[in-house]
Amino acid sequence: MNINSEYDIPIDKNVYPLLNLTRDTSYICTHKLMTLHTSQLSNQTIANLKELYPDLWSNIVSKNSRISKWFKNKYIRFTKTL
Repeated sequence: MNINSEYDIPIDKNVYPLLNLTRDTSYICTHKLMTLHTSQLSNQTIANLKELYPDLWSNIVSKNSRISKWFKNKYIRFTKTL
């Protein structure tokens, strides 16, 4: 597994027990953006990170915002060179 130390956030099941994770460590990959068809989405809530772990939520949002700005700037520079 390729772990990005800057943008992959480790989630230890012992630190975040209310998430009921099955693996000892899972990761939230804030730098891997993708498009999904609605048939691939679930309406079942696993956990509300914003309510259960607000510090973790803030960290995720912050890193996602940072990488989103980076992608946007990179795309703008790319399109200007075309």
